[in-house]
Parts: sequence; C-alpha cells; structure tokens
Amino acid sequence: MRIVRLLFGTLIGLALCGAILVLPQPASSAPNTRYHINVTTTADEYNIGVDTNCSLREAVKAANGSADFGGCVLEFSSISFGPTTILLPSGIYTLTRTGANEDLDATGDLDLRQSVIISATGASLPIVTGDVGWTDRIFHIISGTATIDGLTIRRGTGFPNEGGGVLIETDAGVSLNNVILSSNSASFAGGGLFNHGTAMLTNVTISGNSTGNNGG
Repeated sequence: MRIVRLLFGTLIGLALCGAILVLPQPASSAPNTRYHINVTTTADEYNIGVDTNCSLREAVKAANGSADFGGCVLEFSSISFGPTTILLPSGIYTLTRTGANEDLDATGDLDLRQSVIISATGASLPIVTGDVGWTDRIFHIISGTATIDGLTIRRGTGFPNEGGGVLIETDAGVSLNNVILSSNSASFAGGGLFNHGTAMLTNVTISGNSTGNNGG
C-alpha cells in the first residue's frame, strides 16, 4: 500500500515522479460517528424547503450547518463523537448548478467548511463529476478536515486559478482513501489537486489531469 503525505503548497496532477499509484478498491462501511446522512439521489438538488430526496450537495450543506437541509436528515449513529459521515451509494453524481467562486454550498463546487467524512457504500466507486460545460472544481476544502473514502473525482475545472479536482485551503486538511482523480484541469496549477494545507493520500490514482502551467 502506498501512502503519500503532502504538506504545505503541494500541487498534483501527473507530477508524482516515481510514485507508485495503486488502483483503489471499493470502500468499506463508514466509521462509527455520531451522525450520518444518507444520500438518496444522484441529482444535483438544492432545495431550501423539505423534500423527500437528499442530494450530495444538500448533504454537504447539512453537514456544514450540523442541521437537516432539504431532504437530508442527520441520523444518530452512536454516542462516540466525530465528524458527520455522508454515506454515498454507487452512481454518477453530476454537478449541474453552475456558479463559481461561491463558498456557501449552493452553486459550483462542493464547499466543505466543517470536518466531514464522505464514504462510499456500494460495490463500485461513486463518480462525482462536472457536467458538460462545467467551470468549477469538484471539491473545495475550506476548513476542517475532510476524509473522502472510495470516490472517483473527475471533470473539475480550477478556473481561473488552481485545483481542478480538489483544492485544500491553508487551514484545512484532507485524507483521500481509495480515490481516483482523473480528467480534471486547472488554468494555473494542480490539475488534479492543489494543496495549501495538509493532505494524506492512500491508494489514490491520479491520471489524465491537465493544467496550463504547473502540475498537470
């Protein structure tokens, strides 16, 4: 198993010279945490009122606010404390709500502002991807520590700057386990991932990403 720790200003696309990247296996069930959220639709919904579907975007909003949102309900897991776990079934989750440079979850990339775990639950890796014409990255780790376990992240665009698939801010951290970063791009640097904070990669494949400058 290859473990890569990335600290302070790391940019990655195909710039892992000499690293052995191991193809991921489907993730196991999520760790025992206090609350969990079950995603029930692959649609990129964001409904202010209560409905019956819970999208990945709505689950991120609920986790950030530690409160139910849309069709997403924080369900009690155990008396042990820890970040909320978003449980993501197999499927293709296409982001369609355009609007870059917005950091409050409603449009563009998925903004993680609290420590959270996003964990696959099915036999195959869920795919989180930008739609045709998508003009934002996929995940923006703003604060806290995010653990992403068992996903394919693709077709994100770091425009106009960096981090096409994932961008980690200075005071934030991410742990990617059993993840594929592919077909992402950035205009400046880090087609797959750009790290200003702390990142730990375990069984991560980074391939087919591009940039106009550094770290395709």
